[in-house]
Parts: sequence; C-alpha cells; structure tokens
Amino acid sequence: MCGTGKQEILGEGGDKAAQFVRLLTRFQPELYTYISMLLGNGERARDVLQEANIYIWKKAETYDYARPFLPWAKALARAQVQKYWLYRKREQQRLVFDEGLFEMVSAKLARESSEESDLLEALEFCLKRLRPKESEVVRLHYFERRSLNDMTGLLNASIAALKSRLMRARTALSECIIRRRCSLNSGGQG
Repeated sequence: MCGTGKQEILGEGGDKAAQFVRLLTRFQPELYTYISMLLGNGERARDVLQEANIYIWKKAETYDYARPFLPWAKALARAQVQKYWLYRKREQQRLVFDEGLFEMVSAKLARESSEESDLLEALEFCLKRLRPKESEVVRLHYFERRSLNDMTGLLNASIAALKSRLMRARTALSECIIRRRCSLNSGGQG
C-alpha cells in the first residue's frame, strides 16, 4: 500500500526489467490521472500516457530503485505533456493552458503527490505495527472487502466485537500515522 509500492511489487531479488514493468504497470492509473489533469481531457491523456510509457521505458536504466517510483515517472510523464503542448502550439491549435498556468498546476500536483506518497508510506508503516487481531480484521474488511456478517463466521466473533476491533485499529492507525508523519517531517526515522 505504500506510495512507492517498492517492497510490495519488487519482492526479493528478481530481474530489473521485470521489476520495472511491475512498477510501471502498478502506477498506470496514477499516471493517467496526472496526465489527464494536466491536459484537461481524458481522450488526449490516453494518447499521451502511451507516449509517456514509451519514454519512461526508454529511461528505465536511469531509475534509482532506492527512490519512490511514482514521482520519478510523473516527472517523465510531465515532459511528454509539455511535448504534446508544444506540438499543438506548432499546429496552430488553441491551447487550453498557457505556460504559466501549466507550471502552476504542475507544481501543485507535484506537491499533492508528494503529500499523498508520504501518507501512504506512513499507512504502510503503521499497518505493519497493528496487533494481530486488529491487523486481521483490517485486512479482511478493507483489503478483501468482507462484510462484518462474513467476518463473524471467519473470526468467530460477534459483529459488536468486530466493530470494536475495527474502531481500535482505525484509532491506532490514525495516531501512528500522525506520529510517523511528524517524525518524518522532523527528520526522524520512526
């Protein structure tokens, strides 16, 4: 669930090309949304995403696996969006954004992406620190999308007990995420 997806996707060892393909595949929805927001048009975004994927693939050797993938890929996708706008300008078609507005929107999206990435990293960190019973109820309810009724049989617990576990888990996650983000923002490790 981390914003980089590294540990979940890369696993242990493995061929770099396959790892890179898994990362690029994992983040297609985020790249599409980013490009679509910059272009203001979903149809054009699909075309630019394809160009961006080709460009990202060509730049695969420059990716540092120790760093988050999504911000790196978004920077390359942004270059393809700029290339698209330059092409459009040369073709004498009306631009939706002027260069200043494009830079402003792009910078805002980059900040939001960084904040989202930090939040997801904190969530992943905190999920690993839940107690086993709380972790299990979170996994079943939020990741496997099981209803409380389904979970009563699986966990041999009443709905009230499961609601209580979920509430304790959400509270623990919320407190942990706040501590983790404060720690990261102040330069700490945990």
